[in-house]
Amino acid sequence: MRHQRGVILVQMVAVHWFLLWKGVIYGHQPGYSIQITNSVTVQEGLCVTISCNFTADNRTTFINSTGLWSNSSGKYVAYSNKSTKGTKPNFHVVGNPDNGDCTLNITDARKEDAGAYYFRFEDSEKTSKQFSYLSGVEVNVTDLKDKPQITVNGKLIAGEETTLKCNLPGDCNGTSSRVEWVKNNTKKPWKKSTFVTFVPSKSDHQINVSCKVTFKNGKSVTSDRKLDVLYPPSVTITNKGNKPVNRSVDLSGRKAVTLICRADSNPEANVTWHNENNIVNRSKSSAALRIDMTNHGIYVCLAQNDLGMNLKYVEVFLQGTPSNSQRFFQVTDMLIGVACGIIISLIIAFLLFKFYLRNQPKLTSDLNHTQGLPSSQDFPPADNSQIYAHVQAPGSSNESSNLKDVSYATVAFSKAIAKGTPKQPETEYSEIRFP
Repeated sequence: MRHQRGVILVQMVAVHWFLLWKGVIYGHQPGYSIQITNSVTVQEGLCVTISCNFTADNRTTFINSTGLWSNSSGKYVAYSNKSTKGTKPNFHVVGNPDNGDCTLNITDARKEDAGAYYFRFEDSEKTSKQFSYLSGVEVNVTDLKDKPQITVNGKLIAGEETTLKCNLPGDCNGTSSRVEWVKNNTKKPWKKSTFVTFVPSKSDHQINVSCKVTFKNGKSVTSDRKLDVLYPPSVTITNKGNKPVNRSVDLSGRKAVTLICRADSNPEANVTWHNENNIVNRSKSSAALRIDMTNHGIYVCLAQNDLGMNLKYVEVFLQGTPSNSQRFFQVTDMLIGVACGIIISLIIAFLLFKFYLRNQPKLTSDLNHTQGLPSSQDFPPADNSQIYAHVQAPGSSNESSNLKDVSYATVAFSKAIAKGTPKQPETEYSEIRFP
């Protein structure tokens, strides 16, 4: 290390005398200054930005000026606005000398880039002033140790789009590297970019993703991360032997049964057992429940976290006795049958009544004409005469009739009586024959 510093000091003295011989003004004189860090360290393959500001003739603004950087041997490594032929391709003057800015950027650092570097300023061609500054920066290049950092834009929620980013400290805007993503340790690359936008699912929870950064010199670094995907709960009910339970359990022949409700979720869900709106057990992630012959019935398991809720129910019953659900359906079927019977009866009654109203005038008219009954217009005007009606039974004839078959019936008719006329009884006869 001492030998290296000695060599650098000798080089600086040589540059000093070389510049004096060239008649160049030095930046340590009054009115000429430079603000720059003494040394920087960069890992091989990464980049570093060296901030730098200067003054010349007590000024910080210029016109058509040029900034140059050289190494300790006086060889130029970067220009601000001239041809870069012969310079280092990974050294760049990113500051604008017209504004007193001499910032230098080194990309894809290599071991041979280590050393001391100095800034030189050339004013416009009209003034032909040149200023070299003895205060320089020493660049150290070390082995590559840093790994990429995988960051998430917000939270990973199942069903919602999100973005992963691969950041490598010291890699200036990714200009000197190539990025590849691998998902779940597969050989085939997932994505080839700094950013990955995708929609995670429940199956992506706890899988591994890796970001591999390869530099121009062929060296690469890789970083891994397990995805933490958030999703709502799903519920399963099992018995003590961890076998899935259907929606009903027969308790016959057993003293009791133990049911376990488990919730698969992220974050962890609250699990509760309910029976007739009463909470009978509560726990995190899973809850067990023991049911005997005295408390059989319908039980509901409810799981809930910040992203949603889910539930399942199971009925524990005794063989030979209708379960709650069976009784419910029996009563429901009976009520439905009664309701349907009432509705059908009402419809039939309505149709009969409507038919009766529609045919009533026709029936009255048919009776008046087909049975031979006299209408009101067949009667003579009201007087005191007797009225005889001769009715012959169907199937009889006048030739075969005889007086022995004749019977008489008295028919009384109400008639209007003139005012002042004494009421006299009236007798009318009707002859009716029967076969």
